Amino acid sequence: MDLIRPDDSISQYSGRTAKTAKTGVSAAPAGVHRISQKSCGRTLGWLAAVGVIAVGLIVLVNIAPWKHNSPPPPPPRNTTTSTTTPPVARMDQTDVTRSLNDQIKEGSGLYNGGKGVLVRTPDLLDNRTDLAVVPASFWVNDIKTPSQLYPNGNPWCPHGKSDGYEDLANVSKCDDPNGPWDFATVAFVVGDPGPDCGMRKIMKNFDDIQKDSWGWGVFYATDSNSADGRCHWRGDDAGWDCPGFSVTTSDHKWQVRADKTMKGAGSYSQGNPQADLGGGGAGCHWQNDKFDQVDAYVGKKPDRDNLVQDEDCQCNYNFKGDNDWAKWVQDWIDNNQQQSGFEWRAWLHGRGKAPSWAVDSAICWVNNPRDMIAMQNAIYAKRDKWNNGLAPQSTGSDRIYWGWNEVPVTRTLISDPLNWDAVMIKLPAQLCGGQQDHLGCLGTAAQQRLEEDLDGMVKAGKLLPGADHITTRPGSYMVVVREFEARKDEYQRQFYCETWVSPNHKYQLVFESDKAGDEAKKPGSLLPRPWNRSIAASSIGKFP
Repeated sequence: MDLIRPDDSISQYSGRTAKTAKTGVSAAPAGVHRISQKSCGRTLGWLAAVGVIAVGLIVLVNIAPWKHNSPPPPPPRNTTTSTTTPPVARMDQTDVTRSLNDQIKEGSGLYNGGKGVLVRTPDLLDNRTDLAVVPASFWVNDIKTPSQLYPNGNPWCPHGKSDGYEDLANVSKCDDPNGPWDFATVAFVVGDPGPDCGMRKIMKNFDDIQKDSWGWGVFYATDSNSADGRCHWRGDDAGWDCPGFSVTTSDHKWQVRADKTMKGAGSYSQGNPQADLGGGGAGCHWQNDKFDQVDAYVGKKPDRDNLVQDEDCQCNYNFKGDNDWAKWVQDWIDNNQQQSGFEWRAWLHGRGKAPSWAVDSAICWVNNPRDMIAMQNAIYAKRDKWNNGLAPQSTGSDRIYWGWNEVPVTRTLISDPLNWDAVMIKLPAQLCGGQQDHLGCLGTAAQQRLEEDLDGMVKAGKLLPGADHITTRPGSYMVVVREFEARKDEYQRQFYCETWVSPNHKYQLVFESDKAGDEAKKPGSLLPRPWNRSIAASSIGKFP
């Protein structure tokens, strides 16, 4: 799919684009990279089937007129969720979405299908030059949790006055009465489009990532504050580099000293610190001026096990069990022990259940996706045993769950549009039935928010409207993601494309199927209509 912004007769870069003599393709302006066979292995054919987003009116030069023959999608619904599917707009697959779906394909065993992709929502951390890594989320359909992308708003919401342990009046504000769980989220996806970019550039030895011997990474199975709330272990003499503090040990006691030069684990380069890589994001959880990484001991001294196994707060692999990590989760539930100064967090260990955010200070990291996947599923499977459902209030909905993982990756690489496969719109889980969910299922407020979020991406230069930008990065190519219950309590994700008109008719997402002939006439398929891959134009933005 493609985003078009018809600000003028050429594009938003009118006056700065020129036709190349050999190809006739509009040359990209400075800072915009056109994708070619020599760049990331992508080709123009890889992006052949596209859709369009249009703003207002546009007249493109040197193209034939195009008419919007299909009816516009249904108007935004006033409800936020439904068990019945509204009338469906044009939607189906392209080469890009098929490739992404293959990359997240569930395996016949643990992590032996697709190798996975990374997704990330742009945020303020992108501009933190003191950070070497920022958090992304790893997607593969072996992971069963719902809501696998950080939501579009405060994830503590909705909630009442308390999460069971503290007054939330001055801690968490809910701008939306139902929280962020009914809103779509605009993000970007990084897959494996070819050599020297995407996952191959971000992950060391990516070709071997599914092998048992691969251990180059840092993977947290839940939200973890990896970039801005963890301490980097520098060795016995130097101690820990924590955000704003230096910590050493003396007589088995922590010596904490304020130090503005200390930036924490997020300031170190990406990779497993115990494999001679930087250790970015790997470390023990830090709150204000203290460690709050929880302990949970099982067994008797000197052979007892804790949730973590070292000063880097790497997970204790003795809890791996039969590759399911259920023993780790049960140890946390049965033996959770808070650090000094955090005794008020009196949950688990025979007491009450914990709020969702308790995972931040409990979770440790593993060095490979397989263990992270197993741990993430184990935490989800036992959610009713540890989660009190108060912040956020679950209200019986699977969707209201902190279902994302966190993988600290190099900030400059994950933020580089040359490594992106596409900008994506992720729908809330099981929005209006599941496997046929589409943008028309979003409520009125959610569709308005989506239009505003697209505006933000355009203004930030992360999304460049216009047919000329289908093959550039940043560019205009887009995909949509639905998240549905494939089996009871097991959720999967599917990339696809569709036609959509934003509520104020400011943006239009138009999908053209890449199917042809008899294949396209099968039930449930889209009928193709002639399109010369050029978008015209005076009528775009004018709808009945």
